[in-house]
Amino acid sequence: MDKITVALGQFHKKCYDRMIYKEDAGVTGWDKPEEVSDAELKKILIENMQAGDFVDVSNIAMILNYRQRI
Repeated sequence: MDKITVALGQFHKKCYDRMIYKEDAGVTGWDKPEEVSDAELKKILIENMQAGDFVDVSNIAMILNYRQRI
């Protein structure tokens, strides 16, 4: 397997595990803009970027991208 495939696989697992962890903890609204606005998500994204939490940054970017399609 090449390095990019390994890196993407590992990162995907971290992102997936974090989303499941948050869902199990009762965090909701990722797919409901009426619960958590895009503006609020962008604020949280910036906070996570500044904190160096790239897994949450990636997940929030995924959520915003998903919302563009609904």
